[in-house]
Amino acid sequence: MAPSLHQGYVDGVAESVQRVLEEALKLPALDRAVVASVLLASLDVDGADEVDVDEFWSAECERRAQQVESGEVHLVDWEHLVGQIDELRSFPPRS
Repeated sequence: MAPSLHQGYVDGVAESVQRVLEEALKLPALDRAVVASVLLASLDVDGADEVDVDEFWSAECERRAQQVESGEVHLVDWEHLVGQIDELRSFPPRS
């Protein structure tokens, strides 16, 4: 069964975008992953210097590690996170 568009995700976008998404969601999972990867990669062409990106992620990883070590944030396992997402997705979209 192919995933479906959740209306809350596409409210206000052009009909052409909705059609592309509907068609993409009909693809097998591996093909959808390729489409997603290409689209995500296309966002990285905004002129950001690769060194700047590496420095950003290095600093971000350090910040997150410090948050975990200090107890400011707590890690959750994958199954718990997926359960939370499923619960949130089951609610009707906010208007």
